[in-house]
Amino acid sequence: MGIKYDRILLMFALLAGATALKILHLADFHLDVDYSVTGDNQHMCHNTTNITKSRLGPFGDYMCDAPKPLVIHAIDEAKRIVTDPDLIIWTGDNVPHVDGYDWNYVMNVMNLTTSLLFSRFPNRQILPTFGNHDYAPANAFENNSILYSKMWELWKEMLGESEKVAFECQIFDETIYIVTPKFQLVCV
Repeated sequence: MGIKYDRILLMFALLAGATALKILHLADFHLDVDYSVTGDNQHMCHNTTNITKSRLGPFGDYMCDAPKPLVIHAIDEAKRIVTDPDLIIWTGDNVPHVDGYDWNYVMNVMNLTTSLLFSRFPNRQILPTFGNHDYAPANAFENNSILYSKMWELWKEMLGESEKVAFECQIFDETIYIVTPKFQLVCV
């Protein structure tokens, strides 16, 4: 019995005589901008009209997605542990597991995570890809999605103009990022 994978991001690093590279991989922030320490952990840690006795910490709750302080701390710790990475691979799922969000919500979260990464890792190559929660609605992988054009505006300085076509088609076609002449990253 075979397994059929549909639209799953597969990453292969093709190494040919490469020297050691320091690579930092970041994924699945699921940043919830509506998280509240006074929220209800039975309702994604958001404020509700229900009176709750939940005691939520500033760094999150097991029942909820990550608040901003947790994402900031995670990125800062990654920077402390992996000093001066040669490459940062950022593989999406930045938006939380909430229902009914729209493109404005997606772009707010993506702008926030992008600015956090760029401010903490200036002059470092960051190769971004999108997760299934980075669309509105979740799992709505569309050709010519608004996500690609909006994110290109945020990331074009980091990736370089030569990567625009590959960037805009990355989920649907093979994308090859040339990291060094002897190191290529292939996203299928």
